[in-house]
This record gives sequence, structure tokens and C-alpha cells, in this order.
Amino acid sequence: KDLNEMYDSFYKNGCNYNSCSNCMCESPANMKFDYAAKVGEDYGKTSAYKVLVVGKESKNKHVTVEKPADDISKSSNTHYRGTLYTLALLLTNEVPESTSVNDLRKYNDLLKQFCLTNYFKCAFRKCDENKKGKIPVRGLPVNQFMKDACCKLLLREIEILEPDIVIMQGKFMSELLWDALEKEGYKCIYGENTPTSLYRYTLNGRSLYVLWDYHPAYPKWIKHKQRLIEAISVFKSCQK
Repeated sequence: KDLNEMYDSFYKNGCNYNSCSNCMCESPANMKFDYAAKVGEDYGKTSAYKVLVVGKESKNKHVTVEKPADDISKSSNTHYRGTLYTLALLLTNEVPESTSVNDLRKYNDLLKQFCLTNYFKCAFRKCDENKKGKIPVRGLPVNQFMKDACCKLLLREIEILEPDIVIMQGKFMSELLWDALEKEGYKCIYGENTPTSLYRYTLNGRSLYVLWDYHPAYPKWIKHKQRLIEAISVFKSCQK
């Protein structure tokens, strides 16, 4: 309910940030469906930790609002497979043998237990005045205005969802996010100044762990998988 009210307010005129032309081409209803965080039906109910994954994904990748990611058995999407691998590390006491569909299929139910959102809400789309609607454009340049506007929305999502840990899949955010996270204090728990690192922040008076990592679709993610395993192990040890 709180998320819906927040999105309704944010997108009441297409987008509060009217200079962001990418947002102005969508109806509020479509924007909320496409850009809203996908909250698993068991988020915060059955697992030890509330996990929020923040990626950089194009629109319309998630077919239903109810499911935060497609069924892994039907998808060869490296982002989804890497995300499910990470969830298995966090929410079970196992280390999957690999990121193959066969090895991950048994963890499918974990998809109901996390929340998936994207830092940029419309980074892969642009208007085409000569065609109806919009066409997808991979690699659409992300400007500073979008970085700042989407940062404010992400901070509100974190405030409402109250995750125990946020998985940031890629370092593509605004300085506003760094400032907000570091304002009330922080401490590096693992991997300071490395691509895979774990920090504990204080945000709005509560402790928040953020694991900064490569995006699973990026080739270096698989090469640094052991560091991800180590970082999550450190996180779990901090919860005891």
C-alpha cells in the first residue's frame, strides 16, 4: 500500500521530474506497472533476511507484478541466474554448484522471498515522435538528471521496504546516493575500495547493509564469484 501511494504521487503527472523526457511519454498506469519494485509474495515473511536487489534493467522484462523475476527454469537470462545464485547464498546454507539452470532450479521458491527494483526507471527507453508509443533502445545514455531523480525514488523504496541488505548490481548511481548513505555513518565490513564490497550504513536511524557487486550480466561477475561468496559469509556472521 505504501509503495503504491508513493508511486502514485511520484508519477501523478507522468513523472514529477518533468525535464526527464523519457518519463513524459508514458501513462502513469504503465509507468507504475513497469517501474515499480517487484515485491515477492513472501518478502519479509519466511526468510531470515529481507533482501532488496537493485539492478539496471530495461522495462517490460518482468511479465507479472506479482513475481519479482521469471521462473528460472524457463529463462537463460544471466541476470536472473546470477540473482538467484546470490539469493541462494543469502537465504540458504548452501553454495550452488554453478549458475546453470539445472543447478539453480531447486532454489526457485526463493524468488518469492526478495524484492527486485531498478536504479534507473526508464534508462533503456526513448520517445520516437514518428512512431506510436516508444521503442526500446539499449545503451540509451543516462544523464545526471536521471541519476539524481531515480536516486530519490530508490531511497523512498528502501525507506518503505526496510530491507536488511541491499544488493547493488553495478556502480552506476548518483553522488546523492553516496551522500545519503554516508550521512549517518558507515563502516566497511568486507572488501573496502574493491568491486565486491560490503558496507554497514545507518539510514533513517536503522542499520542497513549494502553489498556492492558487479551486475551478473557483466562477464567479470562470474570471475569474482568467490568474493561474492566471502562477502555474504561475512554478512551472515554479522547477524549472529
